[in-house]
Amino acid sequence: MTLGNNNTPEMNYYTFEIDGSKVGYFEYEDKDGILYQKACMSINGEHHESPFWVKHRGTTVHAYKSGCGEYIDLPSESEAVPSSALMLFLASLPDSGISVINEGSGEIAGEANFVCVGEKIQVVVNGEPDNYFILDGTRIVEFGWGGTAVSRYVPTREAAVAGTKWG
Repeated sequence: MTLGNNNTPEMNYYTFEIDGSKVGYFEYEDKDGILYQKACMSINGEHHESPFWVKHRGTTVHAYKSGCGEYIDLPSESEAVPSSALMLFLASLPDSGISVINEGSGEIAGEANFVCVGEKIQVVVNGEPDNYFILDGTRIVEFGWGGTAVSRYVPTREAAVAGTKWG
């Protein structure tokens, strides 16, 4: 399965739900070699905003950063990628595993493989199901973040933030 051109110069908006309840929103765009993503959620009265940036050329990742931190450069020979960059591989799923970096610790979290079941692409890390993507043609319509956390595509920012602290 291929996603086609993953370069999405416009912002894409999603709900952020846990246990079926909307707790925030998620947004991303892939423009000019920078994949930007931000998850915003309110849990137990605490508000969290987690932005991520990935500098890349196709599936070659050059650097990444999260939050207010500085970019972390990856050596040119590195085949490891931050977990936030996995969506870059949806356009052409690799035949073998990819070493995945945990952005929080900077350590290798394990090896990720992609398993296709219909329009769903399950990421398996070290043999265990991790996050997933559901596609409708070339559009990611659902992200599964693990557990009961999911993000579902909506056409506008207004729809994504409706009913949340950010609405």
